[in-house]
Amino acid sequence: MIYIQSIIYVFAISIGSCSLLLCFLVDKLYSLEVNRSHKVFFTALTGLLFGDIILNYFYWFGFHKIEDKWIPLFLNFGVNIAQCALVYAIPLFILSLVGFKNRITLFLIFKRLSISLFACLCLVYGFKIFNRLNLSFDLSYFIILDLILFIEVIWSIFICFNAQKEMSDSFLSKVIKIILVLCSFFVVGFFIDLFRVKLGVFPQLESFRFYSIFYLLWSIIYCVSVYKLIIEKLPLQQASNTESLFESFNITEREKDIAKQIAKGLSNAEIGEALFISEYTVKRHIQNIFGKLKVTNRISILKKLEIDSFNSF
Repeated sequence: MIYIQSIIYVFAISIGSCSLLLCFLVDKLYSLEVNRSHKVFFTALTGLLFGDIILNYFYWFGFHKIEDKWIPLFLNFGVNIAQCALVYAIPLFILSLVGFKNRITLFLIFKRLSISLFACLCLVYGFKIFNRLNLSFDLSYFIILDLILFIEVIWSIFICFNAQKEMSDSFLSKVIKIILVLCSFFVVGFFIDLFRVKLGVFPQLESFRFYSIFYLLWSIIYCVSVYKLIIEKLPLQQASNTESLFESFNITEREKDIAKQIAKGLSNAEIGEALFISEYTVKRHIQNIFGKLKVTNRISILKKLEIDSFNSF
């Protein structure tokens, strides 16, 4: 069982790391609220899984037998910090995704809740360090934290279910449907992950994290979705931008054809052959383009008209 879990964890962290890097890259390219909120959510979830995995390996290999309480204490503290961050990150992402009208107010409420839970967490671990923590208080705090996270998962399913009914068939609606299916499918697993130790259920799966499968699938879906967006949507968008520039600079249809052939790296003679015109005519059209764009070379034509490898010419 340990080996199977290890394989799942390695795959999850490997693909998840690529997905996280891609998330930061997309955030650099596009200033979108939904991607920024997804970056916060996915970073917190990655931190939680990474901390959980290290903690599991720590116990699998018997390092907990070493008389050093600080290492497991530090690891657990890191996992709990990620949980506190998720209290804010989950509603931040879901509300941004569905475009909830009162989301700014709700963002502030969940942010304050997350900060309050983190402050209490620091207090709990401060008492633990000095061995002055009441056991019932310790247990009550973590039950409340886990309960809040589980309620947010159920709430996310409800929000996505209502949102997808009102949306037309678009890229965004497909994303919401995927989240709805994933969360609904893993909701029992999330409950087991959060409460199995406290309730004493499924002891044979004590070290397994169902959300690691969710994380792996989420990472794969995100990578595929972004790839499709870049390969399918971005070229069309870029071509549309270029068409707008053609109009603004009064580029004629023949000059458009010339510019597109220049983008392919063809010489004047090759352009003439491709368009069935003379080389002299090609040169004359290029000079006209130079004059309209106020440039002096072919590279500048491509830059001015935003013609690059993303165009669908």
